[in-house]
Amino acid sequence: MRNQQGIYLFAVSVLTALVITGCGSNSNSPSAGTAPTSTVISGIVASGGPIENARVDIKDQTGKNVGSGVTAPDGSFSIEIDPSFSPHMVMTATSADETLVSMVDTRVSTTVNVNTISTLIAALMSASGNPSALAAELASGQVTFDEKSIVANWGKVESILKPLLTALNTEIAGLRSGPAPANGTGPDRLLDALDIGITKNADNTSTIQISIKSAGEEQEMPVIRFTNSMLLERILKDNGITPTAIQNQAIQAANLPASGTSAQIADLLKRMTACFSLPVATRVDIAAGTVTAPQCRTLFKNDDPANYLHSGAVVGAASAFPGLFAESGTGAGYGQGTFEYRRDNGDIVFSFISVSKTLVSRREESVATPGRDGKLRLTGNQYRFAGSVNPMAEVRGYMQSGLGGLISTGYDIKIPLQEINDEKIVRVDVTSPRGVRYSLVRGSSSMTLPKLDSRFNPEVDDNSEIVDSSSAFVRLRVITATDSLFNDGKSAPAVPYTGERDLQLPRQNETDDTIASYPPRGIWTLAYFTANSQVPVATQAVRTRARAMSVEELKNNRPGVPLYSYYLTDESLKPLLDRLYSSSPGSGLHLSLQDLRSTSYAWSTLVPPPFTPLAPVSLRVMGTLLTPSSIPPFLDFVDNVDLSPDMKQAEVPCSFDTGVLHCDAQGRYLENTWLDGVQLLSRDNYGREFSYVASTLRPAQ
Repeated sequence: MRNQQGIYLFAVSVLTALVITGCGSNSNSPSAGTAPTSTVISGIVASGGPIENARVDIKDQTGKNVGSGVTAPDGSFSIEIDPSFSPHMVMTATSADETLVSMVDTRVSTTVNVNTISTLIAALMSASGNPSALAAELASGQVTFDEKSIVANWGKVESILKPLLTALNTEIAGLRSGPAPANGTGPDRLLDALDIGITKNADNTSTIQISIKSAGEEQEMPVIRFTNSMLLERILKDNGITPTAIQNQAIQAANLPASGTSAQIADLLKRMTACFSLPVATRVDIAAGTVTAPQCRTLFKNDDPANYLHSGAVVGAASAFPGLFAESGTGAGYGQGTFEYRRDNGDIVFSFISVSKTLVSRREESVATPGRDGKLRLTGNQYRFAGSVNPMAEVRGYMQSGLGGLISTGYDIKIPLQEINDEKIVRVDVTSPRGVRYSLVRGSSSMTLPKLDSRFNPEVDDNSEIVDSSSAFVRLRVITATDSLFNDGKSAPAVPYTGERDLQLPRQNETDDTIASYPPRGIWTLAYFTANSQVPVATQAVRTRARAMSVEELKNNRPGVPLYSYYLTDESLKPLLDRLYSSSPGSGLHLSLQDLRSTSYAWSTLVPPPFTPLAPVSLRVMGTLLTPSSIPPFLDFVDNVDLSPDMKQAEVPCSFDTGVLHCDAQGRYLENTWLDGVQLLSRDNYGREFSYVASTLRPAQ
């Protein structure tokens, strides 16, 4: 239940340190002189760690907001509610990166916590399986509940999570209404140890997936999957749940987050923020390229940044943590840490939000190791090469009139061009969690899928080299779309072969059921080869934080899912269309970029109030530099700018940092540079990417 708008709120709090008080007559604590008969609801908002500055709203069964407040640094809140309240109430906590829901049935002051488990309970009790809709359903009479039904559903979840509770030697009751400090101890460990995804279905139910973070780095996490309307007996049977195992996989304490892990992660992020608050001249010796401040050196294993290696990046001005060496990095903030899993050597993989002083936020991942003093130190995954995989959905529109759009879902593989011992990496074999292998070849600026011919065989050039497609988006399913509306996901026609080099189509569309069967935190294996290696020079495993959504899920979860939430306006594209060189039906537009220093774009949203669309995080200009005398006779490039959540327009300059020289000394696009498309990219807190592409429909080269 995470959202990008919340990340923006966290960004603002990092930079302004505002203290937000409760709304109207409500506050975080009862005012002086409160009558003894006043009703106060208190509790803790947590999702593993405590959630600070979460806005808590309490609505009763009439739909009236009877109380509001904001959480303290420890996640606690205490709200005096309107004396005219009705006893059945829904509590919603909107925070930095998620929305959590809880229920209360009371006529007196009480303690009710709001967390991921209470949100799961809300999904079970919602008429639509959507916890965010529960307050409206209660007000409309679609849903009723009382203390008895709330307790019964907490008991149902306790039975489902019995193997996890047994391994942690804890009880679930404290998470509902007891004193449950969000410090990674006691019942709070349960929140660290699981991840819950809730997806709406077409039949007015929701599918719930609970990933148990009990696996090592090369073992799939056990997943509990059921619908909100399913009976307990069937849930237990279908998921192979026993008192100690899930799907025949034993749940053991040794593989779960240790007591206090979330507090350790929060402490590390606090120390990182303190390091970046120092002046750059204090943090580092720029000339020597070394980290000098003790507050910064102690962030790393053995107090030495040289020990850090993460996906091929070491600490440096042009590598990992580049902000350490730049004035622009001063004032960066780090927070909202989340335990992901424990590696086989005991290191902790965790994710966090970083926010620059220009409000650009990113959900990042790293690896830390416990020190002798009990504090975590950054060490990285110690992988030699970079490589990652993100689930992605894309709407692809065309600047050429008369062409319908496409909707794709799958996984985007990101592997830059790399070398080892002066030998280029020429192939990377990527194996999916389902055992399907994709061989990536060397492209102009990254590793890409090969371009396929009309028989779906890799094309070769005059030197017998495989032609790259300029894309590494593994599209599991592609259908046609009309404007902003999906066709019926079950009957929409599959897309036939197209000559677009950067549109890699599947030989056969996967079914929605197959796409939904991918594990939420699936392991993808990356094997790197040089031209002379018969065996991989390195094999690495990466884990996604979510699975790709099926076409049906994308359709059912609108407008909550941000696919097609934003689109580039016609007004911003018009200057490019005015540079039209030539056009012929089916062959695409030829839009020259020559002599331009930059291109500007504006975007708008199709999402109606009160929904808040997921803000774009980057704007990319994708182009081609024609090189007739070489093989292949073109080079692909991508110019990119990062976006802050409040931006609605941006300028993308011709960049020298893409690996392909396509700008002159004055920063202008060279002769024979052509626009292929423009992409707006959004990313949710689970790493799922949502792409809108305005394509020129480039013909096959």
